Amino acid sequence: NNNVVNGRYFQSGRTAVVTVNDRNIDKDNVRITVYATVGLGRSVGGTYTVDELNRIMGAYGISARWLSDSNEGVREADRTQDRSCRLSITFGSSGGRIFDCAYSQIAVECTDLAGRNSRNTSYSGQTPHEFTVDHTPPVVRVTYTNDGAQISPGTSEGSQLYRQGSITMQVQIDELNFGTGQNTVWTVNGQTRAIGFVSAGTIRTGTLTFSEDGHYVTGFGYTDMAGNEANVIASAYFTVDNQAPSDGAVTI
Repeated sequence: NNNVVNGRYFQSGRTAVVTVNDRNIDKDNVRITVYATVGLGRSVGGTYTVDELNRIMGAYGISARWLSDSNEGVREADRTQDRSCRLSITFGSSGGRIFDCAYSQIAVECTDLAGRNSRNTSYSGQTPHEFTVDHTPPVVRVTYTNDGAQISPGTSEGSQLYRQGSITMQVQIDELNFGTGQNTVWTVNGQTRAIGFVSAGTIRTGTLTFSEDGHYVTGFGYTDMAGNEANVIASAYFTVDNQAPSDGAVTI
């Protein structure tokens, strides 16, 4: 899976295939280094053998298994110097479940049966220093208040709400991998507005207050850093009117 978004984010798990070339490979001495961070918690990880990795890091969506051995089933006398073993390491996916984790410090090294350590590791494509798997859509909640009291604006021109005072639109986004800019589309009467957000854990809150008289149509859409789209928010229609009818506006 090389479908990267914003440089490091993926919506599904990734698999690395490691090829070790050595006649006297010691499969029990292949060591995998990886750290995983779940949510806002601390990173956990270290350096493990294949068996240790499956036992300790499986809870973080990391697993490994040997795919092939070119000398498997070959007599010792017939084995060649160019023995090749392939190891699969999966990040962020296990048993049909996708894990939302950030993975970092990924490396593989090995020692052969003669005690010699691997010296050079070559990578096909981009070196996998770190990446994040995130398949969970953001959750957006939008509320409106009129001078502190919660209200429900209309959903069309014909059902728009009229109020005196001011109307405040509050948006709350529950999202770990939060980004603003092009990720956020906040519109007022068809024009995009740039609004700041305040963070508290994974909850991001932005507000916009309408105090000038006028008819307003608001909209909001959000996509997280991994490209997951939030729930659809319906447009809201309302009018702020603080102007009393002028003298002579009513005649009998």
